[in-house]
Amino acid sequence: DAASRAVVALGAKLKSIEETAAAHDVEKAEGEEGAEKQDEGAEPAEEEAAKDDKDAALVDEAAELEATRTVQCGISAQYILKMFPAEARAATGLDNPTFHKICPVLAFGDSGKGKHRICPRDGKLDCSILDAVEGQHRGRATHFVSWCWDYTLDEFVGSIRSWLCKENLCPDDTFLWVCFFCNNQYRIKDAGSQVSPQELKSTFEHSLEQVGQMVIMLNDFFDPMYISRAWCIFETYICVTKGLPMTMIVPPGAQADFARKLDNGAGLADVQKKFYAIDSKHARATKPEDAQLIKDLIEQTVGFEAVNQQVKVELLRCLTKEFQNYMMQGV
Repeated sequence: DAASRAVVALGAKLKSIEETAAAHDVEKAEGEEGAEKQDEGAEPAEEEAAKDDKDAALVDEAAELEATRTVQCGISAQYILKMFPAEARAATGLDNPTFHKICPVLAFGDSGKGKHRICPRDGKLDCSILDAVEGQHRGRATHFVSWCWDYTLDEFVGSIRSWLCKENLCPDDTFLWVCFFCNNQYRIKDAGSQVSPQELKSTFEHSLEQVGQMVIMLNDFFDPMYISRAWCIFETYICVTKGLPMTMIVPPGAQADFARKLDNGAGLADVQKKFYAIDSKHARATKPEDAQLIKDLIEQTVGFEAVNQQVKVELLRCLTKEFQNYMMQGV
């Protein structure tokens, strides 16, 4: 499995370090025995130091490999805010692409950021964006982000920026588990088999528990795409059943539209109508097989009505909090 291959890869790196050190010892001994003068055949001090530095770098890389394998890593908010937008626009040639447009040219394919890089999780070529960015942009995930790939670049980045500012979070210290960045899209594209419903449930439970809290990203309050998507409903359901905290975030435009409509007479009840309509049985996914997998899991466990009710209650709680924040403005 992936963990076993990662261990093998780690062992190979460490073995390489040992072999390099042994080769240095043999080379030094041969130089001393065959030298006619005291300094003849000895390596210059600077070359020896360079080799030592190389060995130390290999040790650090091996340690990072092991850490990456065992820790639920996230991408830094700083990377998302400062570097990702320019990369996404350059890769797609579009000013405000959706993530469905960004994925084939940045997350996988010949122009993917991780193309030709070794994946530290299975030791094979081609890795995720997370494993391709510089080390300072990877770290233990602080938040699990639940969202939709139909969102635009501006909606996604704007939501993250607005949330960080509102919560006074430092982008350099905030690491987000986002499927687009953290999952190896090369492997997902090439996967030829599906996991069982119980395996799916166990995987998400493990990821969420390791991270410890979830951020729900909506594109809009009055007509949110989120509540019609099977993956989103499923993720919210798992978070609720595990008793983990969640926060609702939106892009600045949606927040301004929310306030404007409330000012013009729309009330909380108008927004609630959409949330009351949540129906996991008819939720959609980009891949129909994914939607069916999630529905099978729900049907085999607590049932659609139980999921609908729990998700409605939690999302309405978050929505009510946003409404209260709006009402408190200027007080």
